[in-house]
Amino acid sequence: MARQSLSASEQGIRQAKQAFRRTELTQALLAAELGLKTRYSIWKFFKGESVELYIFKAICFRLRLDWEEI
Repeated sequence: MARQSLSASEQGIRQAKQAFRRTELTQALLAAELGLKTRYSIWKFFKGESVELYIFKAICFRLRLDWEEI
């Protein structure tokens, strides 16, 4: 079965970057908080590339964003 993935829109990326700056986290720290081994998925998210659905939702939840709007 194929894994579901999502990518952020340009406007969503801008909103996410603003929210990320407010957290004062690094991509590595955010990845660690989400239980990811590397920051690669975080980097892909902020570049607008596809990431797995559960990672996409987790990033949005941590940044206090509505994942459906991003």
